[in-house]
Amino acid sequence: MPKNKVSSKQEILDVAEKLFVRYGYHDTDMRRTARECGIAVGTLYNYFPDKRSLFDAVYDKVLTATLTQVNQVIAKDQPARIMLYGILEQVYFSTINYLSLWVARYALDLQRSFLIESHKIDEPGRMPGLDPLLVEKVENIVTELLAATHTQMPDHNEQRITRILLDSISICYLVDPGNDARNIAFLHWLVDTLCGESPIS
Repeated sequence: MPKNKVSSKQEILDVAEKLFVRYGYHDTDMRRTARECGIAVGTLYNYFPDKRSLFDAVYDKVLTATLTQVNQVIAKDQPARIMLYGILEQVYFSTINYLSLWVARYALDLQRSFLIESHKIDEPGRMPGLDPLLVEKVENIVTELLAATHTQMPDHNEQRITRILLDSISICYLVDPGNDARNIAFLHWLVDTLCGESPIS
Protein backbone atom coordinates (compact mmCIF):
# COMPACT_ATOMS: atom_id res chain seq x y z
CA MET A 1 0.00 0.00 0.00
CA PRO A 2 1.35 3.47 -0.85
CA LYS A 3 2.55 5.80 1.86
CA ASN A 4 0.06 8.53 0.91
CA LYS A 5 -3.62 8.09 0.19
CA VAL A 6 -4.73 9.75 -3.04
CA SER A 7 -7.39 12.40 -2.63
CA SER A 8 -8.57 13.36 -6.13
CA LYS A 9 -9.71 11.88 -9.42
CA GLN A 10 -6.59 13.24 -11.11
CA GLU A 11 -4.35 11.43 -8.62
CA ILE A 12 -6.26 8.20 -9.24
CA LEU A 13 -5.65 8.62 -12.97
CA ASP A 14 -1.94 9.20 -12.34
CA VAL A 15 -1.70 5.95 -10.38
CA ALA A 16 -3.82 4.03 -12.90
CA GLU A 17 -1.68 5.32 -15.77
CA LYS A 18 1.44 3.81 -14.20
CA LEU A 19 -0.34 0.50 -13.63
CA PHE A 20 -1.71 0.22 -17.17
CA VAL A 21 1.69 1.11 -18.64
CA ARG A 22 3.51 -1.40 -16.43
CA TYR A 23 1.06 -4.30 -16.33
CA GLY A 24 -1.14 -3.75 -19.38
CA TYR A 25 -4.91 -3.75 -19.57
CA HIS A 26 -5.49 -7.41 -18.72
CA ASP A 27 -3.41 -7.46 -15.51
CA THR A 28 -4.60 -4.12 -14.14
CA ASP A 29 -7.87 -4.43 -12.25
CA MET A 30 -9.95 -2.20 -10.02
CA ARG A 31 -8.83 -3.92 -6.82
CA ARG A 32 -5.14 -3.47 -7.58
CA THR A 33 -5.72 0.14 -8.58
CA ALA A 34 -7.62 0.89 -5.37
CA ARG A 35 -4.89 -0.74 -3.31
CA GLU A 36 -2.17 1.30 -5.00
CA CYS A 37 -4.24 4.44 -4.46
CA GLY A 38 -4.72 3.64 -0.78
CA ILE A 39 -8.51 3.78 -1.05
CA ALA A 40 -11.38 1.29 -0.79
CA VAL A 41 -12.54 -0.43 -3.97
CA GLY A 42 -15.99 1.07 -3.44
CA THR A 43 -14.48 4.55 -3.43
CA LEU A 44 -12.80 3.86 -6.76
CA TYR A 45 -16.13 2.73 -8.21
CA ASN A 46 -17.60 6.06 -7.15
CA TYR A 47 -15.26 7.68 -9.67
CA PHE A 48 -15.27 4.97 -12.38
CA PRO A 49 -18.04 2.38 -12.86
CA ASP A 50 -15.70 -0.25 -14.35
CA LYS A 51 -12.18 -0.91 -15.56
CA ARG A 52 -12.92 0.11 -19.13
CA SER A 53 -14.12 3.55 -18.05
CA LEU A 54 -10.96 3.93 -15.93
CA PHE A 55 -8.79 2.87 -18.85
CA ASP A 56 -10.57 5.23 -21.24
CA ALA A 57 -10.01 8.12 -18.83
CA VAL A 58 -6.29 7.29 -18.63
CA TYR A 59 -6.09 6.98 -22.41
CA ASP A 60 -7.79 10.36 -22.87
CA LYS A 61 -5.36 11.89 -20.37
CA VAL A 62 -2.33 10.61 -22.28
CA LEU A 63 -3.84 11.53 -25.64
CA THR A 64 -4.57 15.06 -24.45
CA ALA A 65 -0.95 15.43 -23.33
CA THR A 66 0.27 14.18 -26.72
CA LEU A 67 -2.02 16.53 -28.62
CA THR A 68 -0.85 19.43 -26.44
CA GLN A 69 2.76 18.67 -27.39
CA VAL A 70 1.81 18.41 -31.06
CA ASN A 71 -0.07 21.72 -30.90
CA GLN A 72 3.00 23.36 -29.36
CA VAL A 73 5.04 22.22 -32.36
CA ILE A 74 2.40 23.50 -34.79
CA ALA A 75 2.19 26.86 -33.01
CA LYS A 76 5.83 27.64 -33.74
CA ASP A 77 6.63 29.75 -36.79
CA GLN A 78 8.65 27.27 -38.80
CA PRO A 79 8.60 25.52 -42.20
CA ALA A 80 6.21 22.58 -42.64
CA ARG A 81 9.16 20.24 -43.03
CA ILE A 82 10.60 21.12 -39.60
CA MET A 83 7.10 21.07 -38.14
CA LEU A 84 6.59 17.52 -39.41
CA TYR A 85 9.93 16.51 -37.89
CA GLY A 86 8.71 17.73 -34.52
CA ILE A 87 5.27 16.13 -34.76
CA LEU A 88 6.68 12.72 -35.68
CA GLU A 89 9.16 12.95 -32.80
CA GLN A 90 6.36 13.71 -30.32
CA VAL A 91 4.22 10.85 -31.61
CA TYR A 92 7.23 8.51 -31.60
CA PHE A 93 8.07 9.13 -27.95
CA SER A 94 4.42 8.99 -26.93
CA THR A 95 4.15 5.65 -28.72
CA ILE A 96 7.13 4.02 -27.05
CA ASN A 97 6.40 5.48 -23.61
CA TYR A 98 2.75 4.41 -23.66
CA LEU A 99 2.91 1.44 -26.00
CA SER A 100 0.75 -0.78 -23.78
CA LEU A 101 -1.98 1.87 -23.77
CA TRP A 102 -2.05 2.25 -27.54
CA VAL A 103 -2.02 -1.53 -28.05
CA ALA A 104 -4.79 -2.08 -25.52
CA ARG A 105 -6.96 0.65 -27.01
CA TYR A 106 -6.48 -0.78 -30.50
CA ALA A 107 -7.40 -4.28 -29.28
CA LEU A 108 -10.49 -2.98 -27.47
CA ASP A 109 -11.59 -0.94 -30.47
CA LEU A 110 -10.97 -3.92 -32.74
CA GLN A 111 -13.11 -6.13 -30.52
CA ARG A 112 -15.86 -3.53 -30.46
CA SER A 113 -15.75 -3.12 -34.23
CA PHE A 114 -16.38 -6.83 -34.69
CA LEU A 115 -19.18 -6.86 -32.14
CA ILE A 116 -21.17 -3.75 -32.97
CA GLU A 117 -19.72 -1.76 -35.85
CA SER A 118 -18.62 -4.35 -38.41
CA HIS A 119 -16.59 -1.81 -40.38
CA LYS A 120 -13.27 -2.41 -42.07
CA ILE A 121 -10.17 -1.83 -39.98
CA ASP A 122 -8.35 -0.44 -43.02
CA GLU A 123 -11.02 2.14 -43.76
CA PRO A 124 -9.32 4.97 -45.70
CA GLY A 125 -8.10 7.73 -43.41
CA ARG A 126 -8.60 5.68 -40.25
CA MET A 127 -5.42 4.93 -38.35
CA PRO A 128 -5.82 1.97 -35.99
CA GLY A 129 -4.71 2.89 -32.50
CA LEU A 130 -4.32 6.60 -33.21
CA ASP A 131 -6.84 9.30 -32.50
CA PRO A 132 -8.47 10.79 -35.65
CA LEU A 133 -7.70 14.34 -34.48
CA LEU A 134 -3.99 13.52 -34.23
CA VAL A 135 -4.05 11.93 -37.69
CA GLU A 136 -5.82 14.99 -39.10
CA LYS A 137 -3.15 17.31 -37.72
CA VAL A 138 -0.38 15.28 -39.35
CA GLU A 139 -2.31 15.12 -42.62
CA ASN A 140 -2.72 18.91 -42.66
CA ILE A 141 1.03 19.39 -42.28
CA VAL A 142 1.71 16.80 -44.99
CA THR A 143 -0.63 18.73 -47.31
CA GLU A 144 1.19 21.98 -46.53
CA LEU A 145 4.56 20.35 -47.06
CA LEU A 146 3.59 18.92 -50.46
CA ALA A 147 2.28 22.29 -51.57
CA ALA A 148 5.36 24.15 -50.34
CA THR A 149 7.81 21.80 -52.07
CA HIS A 150 5.67 21.29 -55.19
CA THR A 151 6.25 17.58 -54.76
CA GLN A 152 4.84 15.47 -57.58
CA MET A 153 4.38 11.72 -57.34
CA PRO A 154 2.06 9.34 -59.19
CA ASP A 155 -1.30 8.73 -57.55
CA HIS A 156 -0.23 10.20 -54.21
CA ASN A 157 -2.64 11.48 -51.63
CA GLU A 158 -2.26 13.00 -48.18
CA GLN A 159 -4.02 10.16 -46.37
CA ARG A 160 -1.73 7.54 -47.84
CA ILE A 161 1.42 9.50 -47.06
CA THR A 162 0.21 10.24 -43.52
CA ARG A 163 -0.43 6.56 -42.94
CA ILE A 164 3.03 5.63 -44.19
CA LEU A 165 4.69 8.18 -41.91
CA LEU A 166 2.73 7.20 -38.79
CA ASP A 167 2.94 3.45 -39.43
CA SER A 168 6.71 3.87 -39.80
CA ILE A 169 6.88 4.85 -36.12
CA SER A 170 5.64 1.40 -35.11
CA ILE A 171 7.97 -0.25 -37.62
CA CYS A 172 10.95 1.64 -36.17
CA TYR A 173 10.12 0.42 -32.68
CA LEU A 174 9.69 -3.20 -33.80
CA VAL A 175 12.84 -3.31 -35.94
CA ASP A 176 15.19 -1.32 -33.72
CA PRO A 177 13.71 -0.92 -30.21
CA GLY A 178 15.62 1.34 -27.87
CA ASN A 179 17.65 3.08 -30.56
CA ASP A 180 15.80 6.38 -30.45
CA ALA A 181 18.45 8.42 -32.27
CA ARG A 182 18.54 6.07 -35.25
CA ASN A 183 14.77 5.79 -35.39
CA ILE A 184 14.28 9.57 -35.27
CA ALA A 185 16.90 9.95 -38.01
CA PHE A 186 14.97 7.46 -40.14
CA LEU A 187 11.72 9.37 -39.66
CA HIS A 188 13.49 12.58 -40.70
CA TRP A 189 14.82 10.77 -43.77
CA LEU A 190 11.28 9.78 -44.73
CA VAL A 191 10.19 13.41 -44.55
CA ASP A 192 13.22 14.49 -46.59
CA THR A 193 12.47 11.82 -49.18
CA LEU A 194 8.86 12.93 -49.32
CA CYS A 195 9.78 16.48 -50.24
CA GLY A 196 12.77 15.49 -52.38
CA GLU A 197 15.34 17.45 -50.40
CA SER A 198 18.64 16.68 -48.72
CA PRO A 199 18.54 16.03 -44.96
CA ILE A 200 19.01 19.03 -42.69
CA SER A 201 22.30 18.72 -40.84
